[in-house]
Amino acid sequence: MATHHPFVDFRPRALGLLALGDGIPVCDIAHILRTSQQTIYQWCPTWKRTGVAGILGGHTGGRPPVLTEAMGDTAVTAA
Repeated sequence: MATHHPFVDFRPRALGLLALGDGIPVCDIAHILRTSQQTIYQWCPTWKRTGVAGILGGHTGGRPPVLTEAMGDTAVTAA
């Protein structure tokens, strides 16, 4: 996941959590990943609470949906 996940924003999360597991200090990880220490601290409870699903659930990037939910329901009904 740290090297091959299709969403680029997941890779630093995986690398950061692996580095934390290896005992590397948060300040060093933040410097290497070019993120804030607070961001890394926020990944930890999510990882502990829900595992891989927790860090995967943070993806909010990308293009917004073209169809609204109501338009999708109408299309399903018509089909």
